[in-house]
Amino acid sequence: MPAKNKRPKISVLHEEIPEHVQELMHLTRLAEMGRLSASVAHEINNPLMVAQGFAENIELMLDKEHFPREEIRVQVLEIIKACQRMSRIINKMNRMSRNQKLRLHIVDVAEVALNAVDFLKVQLAEIDVQLEFEFDRPVPIKCDAVQIEQIILNIMSNAIYALEQNAHDRRIKISFREAGDWEQLVIWNNGPVIPKPIQKNLMTPFFTTKNEGQGTGLGLAVSKAIMQVHEGDLSFNSNEEKGTEFVLSFPRPAHNPWEAVERQNASPIVLIDRQPNYRMTLQEKFRLLGFNVSSFSDYTEGVAWAIQNGVKSIFIDVIPGHSESVKFVRQLRHELGPTALIFTMSNYPSARDMKNDLKGAGATDCFEKPVHADNFVYILKLLDSATEDFNDALKKLAA
Repeated sequence: MPAKNKRPKISVLHEEIPEHVQELMHLTRLAEMGRLSASVAHEINNPLMVAQGFAENIELMLDKEHFPREEIRVQVLEIIKACQRMSRIINKMNRMSRNQKLRLHIVDVAEVALNAVDFLKVQLAEIDVQLEFEFDRPVPIKCDAVQIEQIILNIMSNAIYALEQNAHDRRIKISFREAGDWEQLVIWNNGPVIPKPIQKNLMTPFFTTKNEGQGTGLGLAVSKAIMQVHEGDLSFNSNEEKGTEFVLSFPRPAHNPWEAVERQNASPIVLIDRQPNYRMTLQEKFRLLGFNVSSFSDYTEGVAWAIQNGVKSIFIDVIPGHSESVKFVRQLRHELGPTALIFTMSNYPSARDMKNDLKGAGATDCFEKPVHADNFVYILKLLDSATEDFNDALKKLAA
């Protein structure tokens, strides 16, 4: 466990990070992207084949005298979905390879971890890795989410590499715990134990046990440097009995934006997100903040429930660049009325490019995941205002 008061304070200003650390951080990101290139190419190839297949079908249909418009529309939508899947992968690669200044916000590190996991889905599936995500509360930390995502990505990539040596039963578990004044993210795997001689040098720059071309030896050394820039620490433990775990320790912020509070007659919220773990983390935040949340994975079901129960505050996950998302928000605004609060969210880095279109279609505001604490403050002000209107309406009904 790191000792918080024994280490001198390290500035988190980008300009004060040693130049050689900045360069290593950037080079390591590029090296990691290169290492993932085969997996990325494989993931892009599948939607590319889908798009090509449907495009060829449409070309044949257009040769007919009376071509089936509705069938063509369905296949065009499938092409759009395939293109968006490829766009999502490319945008994530661009975001992680960009050399940019630190952007510090209080975020839930659980959602940062989910962003990294989302990038590794193909690799996890290819060797049949069982991923466990243990979450029971928001874990607030102040960080640059992209930098921390890079560390998680590096550790999980190493775990996947180690698990290839297991004949079966390949497992990775992401969990969270408190340790004194620290919040800790733990990444555990049941791969082979790291030999003692290797453990001594594991975080030494340019030390690697991987074959040539599979690792630079910079990942863990730079990850530790990034954690120190965040006034935190990176440690690990590996033994035969418990497996291997890497621990990211962060100083707990003075203020917890998701501390449990009571709200009287808070207006109900509907949350719609296809990804169950994201849905779970957001639902727990709003529950702690005193709101009654109903969550759905299906858009049609969620909207129907909101309309039926008169809910005027709704959060929906959207796919950027998809015309159906804009159309959906426009229809939702029409059905819920002008006073409803409609928030869109996305973990696609290109989501910000759609913000104006979505707001033009009727969205109250649009956020990129993880939704940081400053945005939650703004959201709560709007929700509390909606609660006042909701209570006024109840009083009028009672009268």
